[in-house]
Amino acid sequence: MKIVEIEALGEKRLMCCNLRTMKAITQKFGGSAEMREKLSGANVDETLDTAIWLISAMLDGGYRYAQKNGVACAPPPTEEELLDSFGLDDLMDLQRKAMEAMTSSSEPDVKAEAVERKNG
Repeated sequence: MKIVEIEALGEKRLMCCNLRTMKAITQKFGGSAEMREKLSGANVDETLDTAIWLISAMLDGGYRYAQKNGVACAPPPTEEELLDSFGLDDLMDLQRKAMEAMTSSSEPDVKAEAVERKNG
């Protein structure tokens, strides 16, 4: 699982898309494809709600990861605190960070390389 940093409420915090977050996405939206549709949709209110909810869920995941691994990390802010700490001009960066955490969490930590064999 990969961790992404984000600055919120004046502190760097950890964010990840763990299994708890994926389960919450499935319960709330029906799946990650449906969530991504709302995150990039034309309805700004729905997009904001989705972005803030997703950031909050991933910050919770990052905090839980930090606690289990002995990493110093401030507790995750509430959705209300996130709404008060970001502006509309931050929306694209929030969406990018959320997608970065989702994408990087689905990439394997170890990748195999094809090796050309001499007699194969």
